[in-house]
Amino acid sequence: MKNSKIRILSLSIEHLKNVQYGSFDFQQEALPAKAFDQSSVIGFYGQNGSGKTTVIQALGLFKQIAMGQPLWTDMEKCINLDSNKATISIKFLIKFDDGKSYHVLYSGTIAKRATYKVGCAFAAEKLSVASEVAGKIPGRMTNLFSYELNFDDKPNFTPKARYDSIVKGQEKKIQASVAMRISQEKKTSLLFSPDFFALLKDSEETEMIEIVQAINSYANFNLFTITGVHSGLISMDAVIPLSVKYRHKDATAIGDIPIGQQGPITVNEQIFDLTESVLASMADVLGALVPGLSIEPMIYGRELMNDGSMGVRYELVSVRQDKRLPIRYESEGVRKILSVLNLIIAMYNNDSFCVAIDELDAGVFEVLLGDLLKVIMESGKGQLVFTSHNLRPLEILDKQNIVFTTTNPENRYIHLKNIRPTNNLRDCYIRALNIGGQDEPLATETKFHLIRRALRNSGVKDG
Repeated sequence: MKNSKIRILSLSIEHLKNVQYGSFDFQQEALPAKAFDQSSVIGFYGQNGSGKTTVIQALGLFKQIAMGQPLWTDMEKCINLDSNKATISIKFLIKFDDGKSYHVLYSGTIAKRATYKVGCAFAAEKLSVASEVAGKIPGRMTNLFSYELNFDDKPNFTPKARYDSIVKGQEKKIQASVAMRISQEKKTSLLFSPDFFALLKDSEETEMIEIVQAINSYANFNLFTITGVHSGLISMDAVIPLSVKYRHKDATAIGDIPIGQQGPITVNEQIFDLTESVLASMADVLGALVPGLSIEPMIYGRELMNDGSMGVRYELVSVRQDKRLPIRYESEGVRKILSVLNLIIAMYNNDSFCVAIDELDAGVFEVLLGDLLKVIMESGKGQLVFTSHNLRPLEILDKQNIVFTTTNPENRYIHLKNIRPTNNLRDCYIRALNIGGQDEPLATETKFHLIRRALRNSGVKDG
């Protein structure tokens, strides 16, 4: 498999949750020669329920699709009530180590389908490509491979010549039919399914093989989404989900390590060893973000676990001036930073790494949030996507790095217009909220008299 670098260029969402349509670019510079030179940061702002979280969830859904995993179990409920299908389209820049570069667009359509018990399955997928030549932005994209189910659930593959080259012979045609049926039953992508990829690898479609492999590898190892569930678990003092991508003893650990907040927990020695190593790798950065603070495990002993392995009983403690407190007594902001810091470090140092974080500002001091984003913008390498209600980043980031949600479900994402370089984006946003002036309304007008009346009437009822 060739080594590759990948950058997300744009995302379009149709009929997913409360977004009937929304589209935006992740970065303006799409030339392969320059796209990986610096970090790409994009923040989303808007009123509650206007589609910010849907962006993070759409990226998480794509990650599942490209990894060949099943759709969400409640996928049918996530399709907009005004439609029977939802589509996500995501464009990438892929640069291989042999110098070849492509703009690649993946589009997947998921439909409510009465034929299947679970209710949802893929109705169409399409992979389009345009080659970069002589450092110029590619023009029109061509269909590399696509299929669409017709009225009787039979797939129509295009281009037919490429499909025929993949499924030469009756045996491979049967294998392709089985792969389609399995993907529909399991609610997975056909393009990224192992059964279809086995057919593809046995063909002469080298370009398609490389592109599908690159996207699959990216989804597995370099694309991470942190939803509001993480913040919820921290706020409830349940666990701290320590999200990691960490090279440890000839293997790469990926996922969440649950850190108990209610007291000491017992884990096997391998998990403890990994946790201890991850904490050590973050120590300098955590100390720079929160001066005087360090986090370390306090070991209470070792004991035999139910499976016969040796376990370590420990809890995390915060240390300031040699005073130790259990991690549950630390501020919510510190616990939130701790949970995502390993991924932020990976994103800062890897130009093909993307982390999307919902409610990045939850419990985090606004000056610290602004300083962190400024450092990432100035000297980072990867891509950061975040949602926030804290307006401090509007004073730090450029206007092209901020997307605002609107009250129009058919045009959810916009940049503010008529913003001069000397303007304070925060002030412009507040002005737009109060007096408008943009192409779409950014928030529903607050009726103060209705709020006063409701409060007064509720008080009368309670009395």
